[in-house]
Amino acid sequence: MKFNLLSKLKNQTVNHAGAKAFTLSPEMELYTAVVTWSLNDSFYEKDEARLVRLQKLITACDPVFVGKLAVYARTKMYMRSVPLVLVTELAKLHSGDNLVARVTDGVIGRADEITELLACYELEIMMNETTLFRRKLTHCFGAN
Repeated sequence: MKFNLLSKLKNQTVNHAGAKAFTLSPEMELYTAVVTWSLNDSFYEKDEARLVRLQKLITACDPVFVGKLAVYARTKMYMRSVPLVLVTELAKLHSGDNLVARVTDGVIGRADEITELLACYELEIMMNETTLFRRKLTHCFGAN
């Protein structure tokens, strides 16, 4: 006899292939999208669609989680591009403390990533906000 019928049906959804799947929390869905993304089109999801989904998931998640995920993706998963996207999106949404500076410090591992991050940011943000981000980046690395 089965007792867990209601909870089994409650968490089901359909994936990109049309098969049955479990509903994930926004944090788990963001994690899954990040660690399986190579910034190239995949079979089920085009690059632009995944970026839009990533942006929506970031707004649904706690900024501290997004920051920790960016650092984890860079330092433990050895990913380079996706953590820069996470930092850029986090900078658009979060302010008021040094979270973005700390995450940037954790994500930048090589000198050429600074220019990659700024290029990513400039694509996403209007030019007048770029100055604020550059100040955060300068503060992060202790330059005057």
